[in-house]
Amino acid sequence: MSIGQLLPTDLVQRLLAIPAASLASLPLGSAWLLIKAPTDSSTPDIVPALLRSLERRDPVSGAGVASTSEMPAVPTAREPAAEADQVELIAELDSVRHVAVPLHFRLDQRILLGRSESAHIRTIDPSVSGKHAAFAWEDGALTVTDLGSKNGTKHNDARISAFERRWLQPMDRLQFGRVEGFICDPRALRAVLLSERRSVQELA
Repeated sequence: MSIGQLLPTDLVQRLLAIPAASLASLPLGSAWLLIKAPTDSSTPDIVPALLRSLERRDPVSGAGVASTSEMPAVPTAREPAAEADQVELIAELDSVRHVAVPLHFRLDQRILLGRSESAHIRTIDPSVSGKHAAFAWEDGALTVTDLGSKNGTKHNDARISAFERRWLQPMDRLQFGRVEGFICDPRALRAVLLSERRSVQELA
């Protein structure tokens, strides 16, 4: 697959294996956060900590913390992502490794991103605060809130004020300190990956 290394590989394989009709019921969450892995050798490798946070289990339910199968409050079904979004996805994933984090919520749950060991999405980059930002489903849509972080949170290159809430849509860009990522519709991602896999098979 020529598209950049998307991690974790088992999650990617699960996404590819789900029939399109089943994916419409959002079994892997209605939005994913794709976090860019650093390429600069002087920057800490944030990937291992991110992957460990995805493997963590809720001590009560046993469900994955950031990828729980509990029923979230989800927006109404949308049409498949536009081709322009898919082109942008290909360009992003071709550039560098990314870690895919399904944003799938239990009722009234927030997903915390930060450097703290208690964060659901954990990064060890020193530019990220212990409790940097939080994702939530509110009124049927995804939001992000900066939690008074030292180095700030950016949404589409505009800085978010401390404790300000922003509504998110697919392909919106986010930056936490110097850690970059973007919001992705898993249905669009699956379509891109399947198309890429078919192209590779045809060349084999």
